[in-house]
Amino acid sequence: MPELPCPAVRLLQKQPAADLFDRFARLVVHGNPPDHAECVLLLERLLWIAQSTRLRADRRDGLHDQLNVLAAQIRAEPFRNWYYPHLARDLGISYSHFRARFRESLESTPAAFLQRCRMLTIARELEIGQSIKSVAYGRGYYDLGNFSRLFRSVIGVSPRAYLASLPGRRPLDRSNQVSIE
Repeated sequence: MPELPCPAVRLLQKQPAADLFDRFARLVVHGNPPDHAECVLLLERLLWIAQSTRLRADRRDGLHDQLNVLAAQIRAEPFRNWYYPHLARDLGISYSHFRARFRESLESTPAAFLQRCRMLTIARELEIGQSIKSVAYGRGYYDLGNFSRLFRSVIGVSPRAYLASLPGRRPLDRSNQVSIE
């Protein structure tokens, strides 16, 4: 916030800094000389947190913007064959640097981000009435058990439970099915 006389820093993890600040404030209010050294250490830790947060914010450069553009492309075409080492090379960085910056910018690894985009797309396809089997097979998931585990890990429920939770959908009625024993 540049209009403030002293700059403010938006912290990503507020609780550790808040705990340190509370301890610092209690020590300052009591004003005991033996606590002076601890006050200095707490203040240094708070300043370090603020400085490291500012450094992360300053890294939001052209690469950050390029990674956001890439993320939008992945969201638009999640089933395209994305080969991250080539994307890293196209950005002029190493693959390990690409992974680190991707995670920093999008708070997810490239593989996890892609998997989430794919499962969200599949969830939308299920919402419009396609069957679980046809969506899974159509998207290249030929092992339905593995597909169900992946879907559950991203969406939080199985594909069948997801379908049952949609408005206007009834759970599958299995009472009139013949069992083969």
